[in-house]
Amino acid sequence: MIHTLENGDLTVQISGMGAELQSVRSKDGTEYIWDGSHESLRLRAPLLFPFVSRLYESSYKIEGKTYEMPFLGFCYDREFVLKEAGSTYAVYVLRSSEETKRYYPFEFVLEMGYLLDGTELKVSIDVYNRDQKTMYFSLGWHPTLRVPLENGLCFDDYSYVFDRPARPLKIEREDGKYLGAFQPFPLEEDIRLPFRDSWMDEQGVIVLRDVAKSFTLSSEKGRHGVTVSYPDMRLLVLMHKRGVPYITAEAWTSFMGRKGIVEELSGQPDLVPLSPGGFYRNTWSLKFF
Repeated sequence: MIHTLENGDLTVQISGMGAELQSVRSKDGTEYIWDGSHESLRLRAPLLFPFVSRLYESSYKIEGKTYEMPFLGFCYDREFVLKEAGSTYAVYVLRSSEETKRYYPFEFVLEMGYLLDGTELKVSIDVYNRDQKTMYFSLGWHPTLRVPLENGLCFDDYSYVFDRPARPLKIEREDGKYLGAFQPFPLEEDIRLPFRDSWMDEQGVIVLRDVAKSFTLSSEKGRHGVTVSYPDMRLLVLMHKRGVPYITAEAWTSFMGRKGIVEELSGQPDLVPLSPGGFYRNTWSLKFF
């Protein structure tokens, strides 16, 4: 079921399946969210939990037992319950079940909230540990933006401009697996990342650390853009397919899935540890113009 938020500036549509953002449209008709119409990326803005990347052999260990885990976790194909909603807000909830415990042996409650405030969409993700043991997880959100945003422009007309200078590092990959090594990924004047349609032919998926926590996607030739903020995330992920009009604005708390290693969950230092009865919140915002 689709729920619609509306305030005169923006119209936002959210699906109960995965609590996934489906559309953001301005009052002049500009659509900002990728429509999922290409085989390279069918999802539009999936929630990534309890893992954000592809695990080696699609599995991990905890307390010596091996579990399988779908790519990007299991939230994107689970129906969330609409807990509360109004004309400018919605809160969705997913609770652990016997099905989720096949993949992730913890009792949890996950809530995803959307709040429309002027031309800004504020997003919150709350995790509650209802188990008697510490649970470990990584978290990410995968909004995918339509580029170009206007007729007459092309992908290469756009860029990310970060809110402060940075010298990020790119996580090295081989055969689609992360190696745990890092290489410099220079920005123009330490602040700007111009788009190239051939990007991913050369780089594959780009995962950056030590980058600013906010950027603006826009073109000097156009009027429309998006400012994306992810203050509590450690990694920024870029993905694009040559000739297909999208770019991901994806951010992660951490990553797993090093090549050749079936990871032990409790031994990963950059995962989020949540004590029994504990609560964790992460937030994003997208401001459209």
